[in-house]
Amino acid sequence: MPLIDFSTRVGFDSLYRIGAEAKWPHPNTRPEVKLHYCRSVMWASPPFINMTAQYASYYIALGVLPTDTFAIVGAGYGLTVEYLNTVHGYNGVAVDNSPYIQATKDQDDEDEIIEWMTGIITPDDPRWKQILDEHSSKGVRLGKGDGRKSRTTILDESADSTQSRRNITGHFGLTGVTKLDWAISELTLEGATDAEIVEGAGFMHAYAAQVAHTFIPPKPRQMPINFKTVEEWRKLLPDDYLIDGQTGAVDVP
Repeated sequence: MPLIDFSTRVGFDSLYRIGAEAKWPHPNTRPEVKLHYCRSVMWASPPFINMTAQYASYYIALGVLPTDTFAIVGAGYGLTVEYLNTVHGYNGVAVDNSPYIQATKDQDDEDEIIEWMTGIITPDDPRWKQILDEHSSKGVRLGKGDGRKSRTTILDESADSTQSRRNITGHFGLTGVTKLDWAISELTLEGATDAEIVEGAGFMHAYAAQVAHTFIPPKPRQMPINFKTVEEWRKLLPDDYLIDGQTGAVDVP
């Protein structure tokens, strides 16, 4: 069993708790509204780091080229792939077989943001509209005529069978045993057991010539997370590129 169940919204939301009011002061008589997993958290505006742009820059520095065929595995709503494809002219694909992601990828996230605001502020508070304009997937900043959480293809594949792997490579028109140039897992290691990680990496090697994993270095956290140093990950994954999710540093196999 995985350490974090990403088949439901609870698993995704447990990893994120980001302030929604950094642009405006909020009264000290109430707590700040906090966002969990949503488009705005990953595609943040200042003063927060735009994690989507950050991870995209890591993969460019890794050596992934615009002409390469590549998949981001455990991609959630596929925002890194979307960013690479739309901003940098890449042609990658997102892969995530979470039932929650697949069921909600074409929805907007306004109801969730309203849920996170409820009990802290009320609809008649001007901040209510400010937060929706700034953070909703169909708001002023992020909507741009398309309110969906995801705006790229997300393949519903586990890669645990020959057919599933061919469905991934077939997205690029590849046939037979021809592999993708890259498969990159994005922050999936921490939520899985060592055995699941080794098995999943083996599936990735079966359909991609080069395999990489973005991970978060160990830090104190009261969660059942599989944190490891890069040296520990190297022992478990000797053939794979390892990308520090905070600095972008790459450990080469």
